[in-house]
Amino acid sequence: MLTTNDIESSTVSYKTVDGSSSIEIVNGSLTETTDFHKLFSVVLGQWTDKKYRITLKKEYPDFFILSGYTSKGRGFYQKVIKIEDDYASAYLEFLKGNKKYSNISQMLFDYFEKTIIN
Repeated sequence: MLTTNDIESSTVSYKTVDGSSSIEIVNGSLTETTDFHKLFSVVLGQWTDKKYRITLKKEYPDFFILSGYTSKGRGFYQKVIKIEDDYASAYLEFLKGNKKYSNISQMLFDYFEKTIIN
């Protein structure tokens, strides 16, 4: 895996050496004028504007999921979680039809969640 930025940055991304897949982790802040539902709408609109084909969109009180295909036909999966007045996003992009990424997407769904560090 190759990385951009360091672990202390608000955005960290990793990609495979061959460039076939990548994952990006973003930490952001919800402002007083942006609630979590509005963030969902903004992110969904961002992908729609880029001509992504959304095949899954689920919104819950403390997280949402978007999945489908990019304008270049690559698969993507994104989970965004609410952490008080902040949020964290995990965005995975991969070659279409590669079954191992189904497992990674499932792991993001199951384990990418709010954690408290002691």
